[in-house]
Amino acid sequence: MTPTPSPAAENNVSPASEPVKRRSTRRVGQAVGRFANAAPLLFALAIVLPLQMVVVAAFAPSYGTNDDVFMTMVASGKGIGVAPDAHLVFTNILLGGVLKRLYTLAPDVPWYGLYLLSTHVIAQVALLYVALTVGRPVVEDTKAWLARVAPAPASEISLRLGTYVLYFLLVELPLLNRLQFTSTAFVAATAGLFLVLTAWRRRSLQPAAPVGGMLSVATSLIVLGGLIRIESLLLAVLISAPVFLMLALLSTFSRRALLPCSVALVSAAGVLAGAIAYDHQCYEFDSQWAGYRSLNQLRGKFHDEKWTAYTPQTAPLFEQVGWTENDHAMIARWFSDNAAVYAPEKMQAIVNGFAWQQHRQTVERWLTTFRDIVRNRAVLSVLLVLPFVMLIVQGGSTATRTVSWTLLAAVAVIALITWAKKSPPTRVYFPVMSFPLAVSLLALGWRRDAATRASSQRAWKLFSSLWLYRNWRQHSMLQRLALCMMAVALVMGVYSQMRRSKHVHRDRELLAEFLDEVQPWDRTLYVTWEAALPYEVVSPLDNLNRWPSGSFLSLAWTQKTVWHESVKKRFAISDLAHDVYRRDDIRLIARPTHRELFAKFVREHFDDEVEFVPQLEAGTKFTVGQFRLRDAIAELDTPPDGNLVR
Repeated sequence: MTPTPSPAAENNVSPASEPVKRRSTRRVGQAVGRFANAAPLLFALAIVLPLQMVVVAAFAPSYGTNDDVFMTMVASGKGIGVAPDAHLVFTNILLGGVLKRLYTLAPDVPWYGLYLLSTHVIAQVALLYVALTVGRPVVEDTKAWLARVAPAPASEISLRLGTYVLYFLLVELPLLNRLQFTSTAFVAATAGLFLVLTAWRRRSLQPAAPVGGMLSVATSLIVLGGLIRIESLLLAVLISAPVFLMLALLSTFSRRALLPCSVALVSAAGVLAGAIAYDHQCYEFDSQWAGYRSLNQLRGKFHDEKWTAYTPQTAPLFEQVGWTENDHAMIARWFSDNAAVYAPEKMQAIVNGFAWQQHRQTVERWLTTFRDIVRNRAVLSVLLVLPFVMLIVQGGSTATRTVSWTLLAAVAVIALITWAKKSPPTRVYFPVMSFPLAVSLLALGWRRDAATRASSQRAWKLFSSLWLYRNWRQHSMLQRLALCMMAVALVMGVYSQMRRSKHVHRDRELLAEFLDEVQPWDRTLYVTWEAALPYEVVSPLDNLNRWPSGSFLSLAWTQKTVWHESVKKRFAISDLAHDVYRRDDIRLIARPTHRELFAKFVREHFDDEVEFVPQLEAGTKFTVGQFRLRDAIAELDTPPDGNLVR
């Protein structure tokens, strides 16, 4: 075993001649290095767990979309749910069954949020472990579960740890602050794939090195990512292909590494195939759920993927199925809870009756998609820090090319999704565009000979230029520019998350005031249209006890689900559009655009004139009220229930 050189020897500096402050800093760095060398897995946990706790405490994470809140309500039986249910639609029913059981046993625990947060902790520990150990040989004669690696100099530990901290602040912080099951699945799958590559590299360096424990964890993470959302796993595999090709196959091909890594990947694929088959059987062979997923995909062409458009050219197609322009505008804004108007055969006829796929490929659409991505501050922060990271990697041509090609692959994946399905949302394009920064954790130590190690150390000293001006003047203009871009990226990335947390705090207070008005014993149904109610500001650590069971209907993808129909049955609703303005026990939460569309829908299909009467307003965020017949409103001296929250 090669002894670790002393910090002073690495820099040809006598300890006695160093200032006291610098000696103290070096001692701390040396102690951290010894800890990371002795127990890299425990060290990763000791770093990641406090970082995650600080984010949860200081940034007030919320959900990225209302999807996760709906899934929480379904699993817990609150809000739009009537009882704990395993059918989470987008997540495998095996995970849904576990959550249902946990909520049944301990309903006051926020199991859904805890499971997503725990997945992030496990994935981040794996990623930091990869960053610390990849490319380092295993100590001989060790029988540790995740084999102990040979010691590295403290300066190299700080290099690897510092690169991970950059990744955490610019990628993991936004993902935690906008917690979402799709991005969580992507991170878990990425961590599993990176562990496979680390095992490959370890076997390439030492053919007899033990990798069974590492590959077991890798398989578990890949399976977990697929269970959370299979599309996210496929996305991670697709964008990881250049990394596997350039690092594992072209850079260090090893037959001894091929067998165990292949077994791990095939095992994960086999387990997931069985889980997907079971999930399919539970939905399609259940009379209550049969056909729902295909229906959801069909109507998604109108609102989620936005394939269709009502134009003079396409108007005859809509007229053939009896749709007006307003009918199409209603489903384009997610309303489809009317069996007569939005029958599946009518929607299928519209989808099949025009070449929507080709018609929607316009230059304006493509420019809008990529403009929105580049304008996203989290994405922009990642792009700004990449030049600095490329200086640090310095791992030979293979490592630097891998990071570069991965960035091109990320852009290609975004283009493929835009062409085939829709303009990708934040939960998709941000993990994809930040993937090259994650690859730098792997490429950093892939090939660490003496020359590349020295080059990386010189680049890492650039980081000290933030507080040591004399080092700043020693570097080239290109290096200074990279450092400035990195500093801007950190400030912009962290500040944007702080600003978002501030807005979430404000909206969460408004939502809490609204929930104070919702009484569990009051037989009132609240119909929420699309994203009119800010469900997403709910904390992942909220147990949702303030949301009465079966008191909410959401006009989103939840329409036509079993629990949606159960709530309608509980309130004896036969035609939601008709009952919304005919009954006094239904409140509508909708935006002005929704209300205008609904009033016109009632005029066209029921020949009634209605008007919205606001009853409770939460600033400019959302309004709760009722639709009434105009004749009935004229008979009232004052609008009912005129209390305002703000």
